[in-house]
Formats: sequence, structure tokens, C-alpha cells
Amino acid sequence: MNYFLLLSFAFAFSLGLSLGLKAIKLI
Repeated sequence: MNYFLLLSFAFAFSLGLSLGLKAIKLI
């Protein structure tokens, strides 16, 4: 199991989710 890949995926997912919520609030 590649933990670095899993960590980067989790970070990208959380970052995209936070940006998505901000975009929804702006609309």
C-alpha cells in the first residue's frame, strides 16, 4: 500500500471539497 499516494489523494479530495463548498456559497 502506497501511503504517500493515499495521503495525497485525501489532501486533494479535502481541498477540492472545500473549494466546491466555497463556490456553492458564492453562487
